[in-house]
Amino acid sequence: MDESGMVNYFPVRAAHKTNKGEELLSWLDYRSNGDADIEDLTRACRVASWCIQDDEKDRPSMGQIVRIL
Repeated sequence: MDESGMVNYFPVRAAHKTNKGEELLSWLDYRSNGDADIEDLTRACRVASWCIQDDEKDRPSMGQIVRIL
């Protein structure tokens, strides 16, 4: 939970951060030394957000995921 008492669910935070175009590199594992392609990271976060939709019919197929990544 965050300071306001709201549940701070990581996938939702990541989706909001990605959709707003905010910086994502700080979430990388420290062992990567910030070495990542920001476009690839953003694309992966968007696909991950799409994959966790509550309604199964709103989720992408594996074929769609492969084409996007």
